[in-house]
Amino acid sequence: MDERTDHRRGRAQLTRLDQPGPRALRGADPAQGCRSRPAARPRRGLRRGGGSSHPCPSLGRGAPPARRPGLEGQRRSRRPHPVARPVTLAVAIGKFDALHLGHRALAERAAACGRPVLLRLTGLAEAFGWPARSPLVAESDRTRVLATWPGLPEERNAPIAGLRDLPAETFVAWLAEQHGATVLVVGADFRCGRGRSAGVVELAQLCAVQGLRLEVVPPLLVEGAAASSSRVRQALAAADLATASACLGRSHRLCGTVQRGDGRGRTLGFPTANLGAGDNQVPADGVYAAWAILGGQRLPAAVNIGHLPTVGGGRPLTVEAHLPGWSGDCYGQVLGLDLVARLRPEQRFADLTALRQGIVSDVAAVTTLLAG
Repeated sequence: MDERTDHRRGRAQLTRLDQPGPRALRGADPAQGCRSRPAARPRRGLRRGGGSSHPCPSLGRGAPPARRPGLEGQRRSRRPHPVARPVTLAVAIGKFDALHLGHRALAERAAACGRPVLLRLTGLAEAFGWPARSPLVAESDRTRVLATWPGLPEERNAPIAGLRDLPAETFVAWLAEQHGATVLVVGADFRCGRGRSAGVVELAQLCAVQGLRLEVVPPLLVEGAAASSSRVRQALAAADLATASACLGRSHRLCGTVQRGDGRGRTLGFPTANLGAGDNQVPADGVYAAWAILGGQRLPAAVNIGHLPTVGGGRPLTVEAHLPGWSGDCYGQVLGLDLVARLRPEQRFADLTALRQGIVSDVAAVTTLLAG
């Protein structure tokens, strides 16, 4: 085979010239052997003289070519990145003053539909001329309660004064544009719009126009009746802690900042933490067993709620808590009282000696009840 033939047939024939045999030596100078023209460089991995041309003999025969560093990572990088889907914002609307089980049902439905938001309508008493009342849940305690609900709902306040006179269609558009709502969650008795003109039927039609989904949650029944804020207030006023707790799904917690009193409890041998009237709705006057939450501790407490008739009477409503076995300075600290049971109504004793003996009996009863 000559060089022209070699160039014409390409590299595959050059490889053949490198192999021993009469055809490979034809036309070559016998004195110089194969050195008359340079031998073709063998392909990597092909056998030459029975050996391997690969620097590592173990890879010389049939070994797959090594991957270049980073090749696998480059292939992964070519895969399309997942496209982020828009977040579904599910907005539940209501007063949410008690954060009772009916309110929780709205939050649970919202959490099942997307990222839950509670739109809390505020300022209703002022807007509609209702009597002013203490909130059922202290503002400082709302975060704790909501942290136990599914989806950890975000709470937003919406003053009713700026919304009550809006037409219903404007209200729905406002929910979509200002709050980014894609799903609305309401109770079966919800109404909106000027003059409360739109119920859930009209609301569904307005949501369809805005491209929103409407979820209507039926009332949640507790012992045969709907859980409601008014029912919780009525139960507290009657010292019916069992019904109040059943509607709330938890113990009713009184909250307040410990204030300095007149020190009369310490004089009697029973120092108390005084909350004044507290930050939220108190139950009927009386002596209660409770768990005190103070500085991360949970302590038994004997709580008196009332006007202290034995030491003068006519005083403003006061919440006092004695913590058996605890001593320390808690002035200025936030105290929570989870009410468990009412022991007796408030009463007027004949004198301070009788009052002290009554306190001894109350503390013993509280200790026994909470220990069980």
